[in-house]
Amino acid sequence: MWWKILIIALAVFFILLVLFAIFEVELMLAPKSRFAKKINWNGPMPEPKNDAEKVCLENRNKIIERAGQWNFSTPHTELTIKTKDGLTLYGYEYLQKNKSHNWVILAHGFHSPEDESAAYGMYF
Repeated sequence: MWWKILIIALAVFFILLVLFAIFEVELMLAPKSRFAKKINWNGPMPEPKNDAEKVCLENRNKIIERAGQWNFSTPHTELTIKTKDGLTLYGYEYLQKNKSHNWVILAHGFHSPEDESAAYGMYF
């Protein structure tokens, strides 16, 4: 009996995974598609409609500014990796002052600039 529930749960999981993959591919290949019509990829942030949105936007801008300062003031090494299919991937390595075997790997989104992911990296 339990294996039937497991099979149903796995089937639902894979269906959701396929739907998510279709949505992501649609966004990557056609950012102006029906799924992405309302997303403003490269334009300015919309004007806040109320005080809560204004505070959120101000906090976001402060974090991105602080992350940019951290990104340019922290020593780092630029890395490149050549993939088997000929693409060159670019990245940065930031080492902690104290040696550690703890690593964090960050990747910015498809339409996000790399400096936005620095907002997460500065906390590690």
